[in-house]
Amino acid sequence: MTKPNVPAAGVLRGADGQLIYLVLLSYADRLARIHGWTSGKVLPAAASPQSVVHDIVVKVLQGTRTWDPEREPDLLIAMKGMVRSDIGHLFDRVETNRTEPIKKTKADGTERSEEDIAGIEKTPEDLYLDAERTNLAFTAMDLILKEIADHEELQLVFLALNETGKPSEISKLTGIPIERVYTLKRDLDRIAERITPQRVARVARQKRQL
Repeated sequence: MTKPNVPAAGVLRGADGQLIYLVLLSYADRLARIHGWTSGKVLPAAASPQSVVHDIVVKVLQGTRTWDPEREPDLLIAMKGMVRSDIGHLFDRVETNRTEPIKKTKADGTERSEEDIAGIEKTPEDLYLDAERTNLAFTAMDLILKEIADHEELQLVFLALNETGKPSEISKLTGIPIERVYTLKRDLDRIAERITPQRVARVARQKRQL
């Protein structure tokens, strides 16, 4: 979509800038939904898909966040990676915080919800294992998303699979013909097979060390 010899700020201020922004907004919204976000609720740290994209665009324009055209020639794909990274970090922090002990009452003295109390009944080891499993699941999803970052149809089907496994329902959710859905599901299966548990665990460890 963009040429590597054109500065990122020049691209974003040019004719393609508005389109890139809108595509990133849609992409951020999809990623947030994969991580469990629902419309009308803010992301962790009071963020939103729009605020994540806005922050990235501003930093790229200011030069505090850089695009390496030798590593990724397409600015849009590079910025999708930035969005994916920032949203992933937001949810990583939530999972880390979940391992902290939860009191049965809030600071104002009111009782916590049943959902909160259920968390209290778990031991620190249980909470840690829950966080580890969630971290591995998010890492696996992130690796798949990197593989399909430039394929809109695969992204749509991947998102729909978080809601249903039925091709007919996926077709209705995405607007993709059912015959094409079957093909895309097979493509996703092949991609998932290449992402081994060992690779997921290795990447998850690397993320924790950042």
